[in-house]
Amino acid sequence: MKKLPVFLIIFLLVLASATYLYYNHWRSAQQAEEALPCIPQSAALVYEVADFGKQWEHFRQMPMAKTLNQVPAFVAIQHGLNFLKNLVEAPKNLDKVPLIVSIHGLGEEQLGYIFYFNTHDTATREILEAITLRVKEEKAYSETIRNCAGYKITELVKHGATQPLSYIKHKQYVIASYSSLLIEDVVRGLASKQKTGFLDLKKAANTQGSLYVN
Repeated sequence: MKKLPVFLIIFLLVLASATYLYYNHWRSAQQAEEALPCIPQSAALVYEVADFGKQWEHFRQMPMAKTLNQVPAFVAIQHGLNFLKNLVEAPKNLDKVPLIVSIHGLGEEQLGYIFYFNTHDTATREILEAITLRVKEEKAYSETIRNCAGYKITELVKHGATQPLSYIKHKQYVIASYSSLLIEDVVRGLASKQKTGFLDLKKAANTQGSLYVN
């Protein structure tokens, strides 16, 4: 009978240790998911939003957006989004897509953008599958793949356009940009395997949108 309390103590210790290890593993996984992905140090601004299409259309109705229509860099974003919408049969599906956008200076009067799509999200996955299917079915788009630092960069361009959309797949993210230089920056950072090449940012709980200033 005296052995029973000792057994219970050992059992409780083992249970507590297992619970502690599981909690730490779960917490690490959660923290890994909460980190913003592979954003180069050159980013000036980073914008994160849970329903990008919806918030973007709302922003376009504001007086500020009408003023920004005179800015070439802002117009370039709209052209890029129109390119994506033309690839999707139901553009409204973009309203539900969470998105992270980083903004980078490419010159004195030129800005570049990197878009981060999380494929763990159902709406995002549906959009990307629709785009992939459309590209395969239509002959208006051409797709090329090139290697850079051990990573495959895919370039998608519509015939007659001068600027391709370059993207890579990394973990659960599709990382895309209309600047091949910015995608190569991401690739070089991944190839170096040093976290110092990327910004250390954590996702916010604000679904309306969060803005980070570097």
